[in-house]
Amino acid sequence: MNEDKIPETIQDIKERAALMKSRGFSIGEEQVMSQAIKDGLQAIVNDLMDGEIFYRSVNKSEDLYDPWC
Repeated sequence: MNEDKIPETIQDIKERAALMKSRGFSIGEEQVMSQAIKDGLQAIVNDLMDGEIFYRSVNKSEDLYDPWC
């Protein structure tokens, strides 16, 4: 699974959750799905507005899965 790619399927979500858990994050599949939705919407906004203006860059891995974003 490409770590930079937004999970698109349930299998991708399960794999991402397992990857994050293996790296020490306490995260469930629902949280991964929620973040994937946010990242997908942000990618759409970025494409339409030609830049980051709404949520955050989908490439900033340090704040991935931050519930306060």
